[in-house]
Amino acid sequence: MQAEEAMGAPVDWTARRWSDLTEQVYLRPFWAFYAENPGLYVRASTGTYATPDDPPFLLFHSTDDRVVQVEQSRTFAAKLKRAGVPVELVEEKGGDHIWAGAKLERAWLVC
Repeated sequence: MQAEEAMGAPVDWTARRWSDLTEQVYLRPFWAFYAENPGLYVRASTGTYATPDDPPFLLFHSTDDRVVQVEQSRTFAAKLKRAGVPVELVEEKGGDHIWAGAKLERAWLVC
């Protein structure tokens, strides 16, 4: 793999930053509640496995994303940097979870 791109991706579950509704509806059917087994959430976090031989990453995230909080991408980017992986995080104001059209085109031009 030469590079990786992610947009609003749920990549960091190491700290509980999501709503009770998100946990009940989306996470609990697959995992234990965070309070019951935080180690499971750490193992499910992509950044847990960051190593210097990972490909470069390009991350996009809206600052007010209500589906996946921008802090997930920020934390993931920091873990990649600590591992020596080239990473760029492009943040844009707004609450869109998925970027399309002109917003996506502008983001690609930044890079």
